[in-house]
Amino acid sequence: KQWYQRRVRGTSEEERRRRTEELSMLSASASKLHAMVGNLEAHIIAETYTKDTVGALVAVQGALDARCGQLEREATSTKHRLDAYLSLGDEFTQLVDQYTELKQNLETYRWVVQNLKNGAN
Repeated sequence: KQWYQRRVRGTSEEERRRRTEELSMLSASASKLHAMVGNLEAHIIAETYTKDTVGALVAVQGALDARCGQLEREATSTKHRLDAYLSLGDEFTQLVDQYTELKQNLETYRWVVQNLKNGAN
């Protein structure tokens, strides 16, 4: 606004009138372009979201919501189980570690026995 006032002070009355008209025309053009863009946007939306596509999008959204709910329930259940295991303490953790080690050793022994049997044949 200050820029405009400075420009207007040093000009003649005719120049001021011409600039005011020019600004009015530019403002009207900008308003018209804004309305055209809004109309184009509405047209694109109407063409994009037909009855069929909206129905399909609603179905997809429903499936995604159901899956998200299922995953949230699974995550909650898993967290509760983990909390239960953690509440058992260090002795339970040691038993799990021993079980895992014994299971791995058993698998190794089975593999060795199977290879020895296959080598003997």
